[in-house]
Amino acid sequence: FRSAPVDLVITDLNMPRMDGIDLIKQLRQEPECRFLPIIMLTTESNEEKKQEGKEAGVSGWLVKPFKPEQILAVVKMVVS
Repeated sequence: FRSAPVDLVITDLNMPRMDGIDLIKQLRQEPECRFLPIIMLTTESNEEKKQEGKEAGVSGWLVKPFKPEQILAVVKMVVS
């Protein structure tokens, strides 16, 4: 986001070095990312994780597996 404009971030919850929640928390600390739409892709569907994501600043949550039209709908929802 520092070298080129970013309109949307799509991340996974489970990643090797840091999880998606920590990534979102770090992004939200940056002034230019405070209102950036962020979608979380994950196999996690429990409400506790969703709430943790919401508190971190996630804009949309999509449980894998999903259909292409589902991700398009979530993208439209968070960028409009």
